[in-house]
Amino acid sequence: MSAVCGVYLLVQLQVVPNHLLCVYLPTGIGGLVLTYLLYVSRLVPRPIAVLGLVGYAALSAGVPLDLAGVLDMNEGAGLIFLAPGGLFELLVLPIWPLTKGFRPAN
Repeated sequence: MSAVCGVYLLVQLQVVPNHLLCVYLPTGIGGLVLTYLLYVSRLVPRPIAVLGLVGYAALSAGVPLDLAGVLDMNEGAGLIFLAPGGLFELLVLPIWPLTKGFRPAN
């Protein structure tokens, strides 16, 4: 869904206001599903899955706040909504499987 939104935005011949929000929303919802499944299946330690849940919940909560004009997710305090998900996606989740591997379900 995120790829479809991204392609749609690239095909547009005009500037789309709040273009990142069109990609953030399906990414946040899909990330919540992914991290919930990681939490339930215990493929990664629970703190890692909880960090993902918090990160994607913050991303999903920040989109309506940005659309309502309460904050701007691209600068200032709005970046707080992107930090946990960024930490999860860029540092924790890629490094864990490479160094420790997945733990099979019991």
